Amino acid sequence: MAEFTNMDLKAARESRKVKKWQLANELGVSEDTIYRWESGSQRPDPDDVGNIERFLGIPGLWHKWMLSHYDSYRERYTDVPDVNHLTAEIVRMKHEIMDVMPLFDEIERDTLNGEFNKPELWEKFKKESLEAMAAIQQTLERIPDEF
Repeated sequence: MAEFTNMDLKAARESRKVKKWQLANELGVSEDTIYRWESGSQRPDPDDVGNIERFLGIPGLWHKWMLSHYDSYRERYTDVPDVNHLTAEIVRMKHEIMDVMPLFDEIERDTLNGEFNKPELWEKFKKESLEAMAAIQQTLERIPDEF
């Protein structure tokens, strides 16, 4: 995936023929804030990018921005204060589940070969499974009852 820059925010806004003041008004920020985001002198927070995505109707904008601005998915979701974006929860859940998958493969391979005594593997499997279950539970709790 290509790096997502401040110029991509500007291009997204301009592609929808939205003026800076209109976007600022929609987001509840100043026009100067929009200018700083688009010039690269300041970064919007993840929630602002999610709101830009919704307002401009550009699916994937938030996700691409997050992937470009954080080194690891864990950093994306644990170091971002108060992430209220459902996409963040879903992606976090997906990655937590993906952490368990190689362990399933290793356990399956080992048990088929009659190897059951690997305490480190079982401990890691237990830890990763609990993290995945917690992420699933948190995501389910955030999904609105009605769409």
